[in-house]
Formats: sequence, structure tokens, C-alpha cells
Amino acid sequence: MAGSKIILDGYIPKTAQSGIYSITHIARGKRYIGSSKNIYQRIKEHRLVLRHGGHCNPYLQKAWIRYGESAFKFEVIEDGILEENLIEKETEYIIKFGIGDIVTGKLFKEKGYNLCWPGKEGWKDSIIQERIKKNNSRIKQWNDLCYSYQCSIYNHTPADSRIPESWQPDKKTWDEMTYGWQCKLYKRNDPEVPEGWKPREVELIHWDQLSYNYQCEIYAYRKDDPRLPDDWIPKGAGTGHQMKDFTDLCYAYQIEFYRDNDPRVPDNWAPKAKHRKKPSSHKKNIKLKDFNSLSYEVQRSLYKNSDSRVPEGWSPRR
Repeated sequence: MAGSKIILDGYIPKTAQSGIYSITHIARGKRYIGSSKNIYQRIKEHRLVLRHGGHCNPYLQKAWIRYGESAFKFEVIEDGILEENLIEKETEYIIKFGIGDIVTGKLFKEKGYNLCWPGKEGWKDSIIQERIKKNNSRIKQWNDLCYSYQCSIYNHTPADSRIPESWQPDKKTWDEMTYGWQCKLYKRNDPEVPEGWKPREVELIHWDQLSYNYQCEIYAYRKDDPRLPDDWIPKGAGTGHQMKDFTDLCYAYQIEFYRDNDPRVPDNWAPKAKHRKKPSSHKKNIKLKDFNSLSYEVQRSLYKNSDSRVPEGWSPRR
């Protein structure tokens, strides 16, 4: 009988029924398709093993722990199927829901949780078994986790099945918090911040104790700084100091003044254009050696290439 129906926890009919069932992640639509002679008993076993964190399918178990039991639904897709037709029907539904491609033999992890095609028992493979053991060993119990990780799970994944029902993070008083955390709450306008509380004021270094370069930086970019004296100006910018003429500056300073649109830069002045040396197109005249001064191997090579330097009547030795 076709037509899926959701199976509630603990429901088992009096008579065993064979058929096809699915475990579906509601939000993502990923399915695990299975078949059994007694589908209702098999669904109950799946629920029990998933709750205890020891399911043979590591991907399904990991999703169960991450999203919680309420994120999944158990359905009977079709019941009343003969036992000898279960594998064929299960294969049909895997193809129908796009979990696998029968032509290539591939199963798509983004569409479903099935590890193998029906009847092949791929979950018994040694590689799959190693993955299951490794996955289950990574899943620590709640009491084995550190407090900071427990708080992270409580805040970000509240559906995690490991969180005890009565567990809540310990709330610290304002005086027990670190100064950095108090400043964070102050920036967020958190209601826990006491009235009138403000971060400490940082004592500024006195103007005379600052380096000259830092004083110039404050003068140029932060003129609202309370430490900047009203009558302070950089050296060379006042009447008491004679500023250098533009032509007396080095070329590097001239370029800097040009970029900063300094009034001392002449109107027609511009940086020198960089010219790359072009490679010489003509080859140097190489003086060719006389034929008699060459080695016998070179002479024979020139003879083979019919070089003009080979004398008439010359031929290699036989």
C-alpha cells in the first residue's frame, strides 16, 4: 500500500508488516531509506540507538546529535510488500528521491544518509566500521566536556541531545566578571551594567614627553587632541625658522611634496619619467676565426653546413 505516513514514538501494531521506511531531516530534506520485514519494530530500534549515540550510520548519528530528535521524522513510505521484493522496492525509492544513480552506482551524501545500495551491506565494510568507531569516539558525554564548550553548545545548538534538562550556565555577578567582559557589556548597552559605570580613562602622555614625529602626526591629523598647545607648530613652518627652497630639497622630498600638493612645488615641475633601456636590436660584430685555427670537429661541422669559410677541395678524413 503506497502513501507515506508519519510514525509516532512507541507505535507498534499487533501484526508485523514488511515495507519501506524513511528517516528524514525535516529542514534539509535529506532521507535515509530502509526496508524491513517488520518496519515498525525497525523504526523503534533506529530511535533507540540514535538516542544512545551508537547508530551504525555515522552521518545520520552526527546530524541527530547536532540538530536534535525534533528535527527528524520517521515515515512508512509503503507497507504490505512481499519479502522477496523489498530490496528491489528500496532501490526504486532511493532512485526516486535522488539519493543515488543506478547507472553510475553512486550515492549522493548531500541528498541522503544511505551508505550503500540495498542488499550489499556496505556498512559492514571495514572502512565504514572504522569511521563509525572514530565518529562515536569523538562524541563526548556532557560531563566530559569543559565548561566553556558546554556554554557554547547551550548558546548555539540548544537542540543538542546531550544537554541535561535542568542545566544552565552559571551567571556571574558584575564584580566577578573580568574588566574586558564588563567593557563588552558596556558597549552593547547590556542591562546588567550598573548605572553610572564607565570604562577607566586612559592617562594620556604629556605633550613634552612625546616624540617630535608623534607631535607632528597629532598636529597634522588630530588637531582636536587636548594635549596640542595652541601656539605649537612644526619646525620650519613658523616665521622663526627659514624654510628650505624647493630646489634645495633632495629629489625624494620633492616627490613627496608633489604628491601632497605642497605650495612650494613649481607649476611646471613633475617627477622624472622612468625610461627602461631598450635591448639593443643589432648584434655585435663577432670576429670569425680562421678555418685553419678551428678544431677538426668544428671544421667537419662547417663542411656539413656548406660554410663559406671551408676552402675549396677540403674534405673530412676517411
